Amino acid sequence: MNTRNILKTLMLISVILCLILSASCAKTPSDSEQGQTTAGKTDPASDSTSETTSSDTAADPKPEDDGIIKKIQVVSDDVGIYSTVITLGKNAADKGVIEMIYTGAKGTPQEDSVVNTFRIEYSKDENGKYDISTFFYGEVYQNQRGKEEVKVVNTFDASLRAGDITVFYTPDGGEKQEIYKADAEQFMQ
Repeated sequence: MNTRNILKTLMLISVILCLILSASCAKTPSDSEQGQTTAGKTDPASDSTSETTSSDTAADPKPEDDGIIKKIQVVSDDVGIYSTVITLGKNAADKGVIEMIYTGAKGTPQEDSVVNTFRIEYSKDENGKYDISTFFYGEVYQNQRGKEEVKVVNTFDASLRAGDITVFYTPDGGEKQEIYKADAEQFMQ
């Protein structure tokens, strides 16, 4: 394994650990607060996706079609987007493809150019478990088998920041459709 792959792996592990730690520290709504939220949705004000500093922010805007996508969490800093967590909703097809296309942050040499592509191919088996394959820049990234849900993390290395993200969904045998679009400025405070 070369040094670049080791660094990418260490960065991914660090981000995942931060997400896990912050999720375990997140405020849990009381019974009365839970009654105020709709079933299957969370209150973004009470849901923290990562530890934040003045330069890092995490946001969980409502996806355009929350029947296909249950939750999208985008993490950015003052330069741009560097991580996305996507969780598939219950109304998605049993088999399909999710594509995330990122363009460069404003003021960078990559502005208005595709700087990152991430593809998720998934299928549900007869036991209701998912097999998931992901592709980073067209190369095989991860394969997961027998998962309870489709929840995938896409994190880039420190030298790359995206200005926006567009998410496309293609159900097996269906047509490709844009289901989510966000600009990095939405996540900066």
